[in-house]
Amino acid sequence: MFWLVIILLVFIFQAATILLLEFRNPAKAVAWLFILFCVPLIGFVVYYFVAQDYNKRKNSARVDRASSVK
Repeated sequence: MFWLVIILLVFIFQAATILLLEFRNPAKAVAWLFILFCVPLIGFVVYYFVAQDYNKRKNSARVDRASSVK
């Protein structure tokens, strides 16, 4: 029974992380939560690597555009 509580707490932590990091874009948050509900552990691992990489690329592209304008 204890391991079930631990799994539930990990799942809640994963969902809260996605909601906190995607709070500006609700559509993305819902899509990632759907993936998390379908495949819990794999969904969070995919989110961690894909979404974070996408955010870094988007931010670096924004910085590149800003520096080329000046």
